[in-house]
Amino acid sequence: MFIYVIKSLHGNIVEEFRNLCDEIEIATALDKVDQFAEEQTLDVLSSDKTSIEDIKERISKEKKDEIELLKGLLEKTQERNNAMKARIEPLKQGEDFNDTRDVLTKVLLQVYVSVVLSSYYPSYFHSISWDLFCS
Repeated sequence: MFIYVIKSLHGNIVEEFRNLCDEIEIATALDKVDQFAEEQTLDVLSSDKTSIEDIKERISKEKKDEIELLKGLLEKTQERNNAMKARIEPLKQGEDFNDTRDVLTKVLLQVYVSVVLSSYYPSYFHSISWDLFCS
C-alpha cells in the first residue's frame, strides 16, 4: 500500500508539472532556446564575422592612407626633380656662368692690381689687407 501511494503521488506530481508547463508555455520557450543554441553552435564564426569585417575595413583604410602618403612623397620628389632640371638646364647652356665669370674677373683684377702695385710700390703691397680678396 505504501508503494501504491508513492507511485500515485509521483504520477500526480508529474501530471501537475506537465499541466503547469503547458499553462506557462514553457515548451515553446525551451524550443526557442534550443533553436537559438543550435544556431549558435552551427554558426561558430557568427561573433567573428563582425571582427573580421572590422579588420578588413581597417586594413583597407590603412592601405588607402599609405597610398595617399606615397602619392604625396611622389609629388614632392617630382617637384624636386623638376627644380633640379631647371637648375641643370641653364648650366648646360652656360647661362649661369655669367655670375661665376663676374666673380672670377673681380678676383683676377684684384690680384692684377696687387701685383702691379707691388712692383711699383713694394712697401704698399705689404700693407694691403687680404680682405681685398675676400670681398
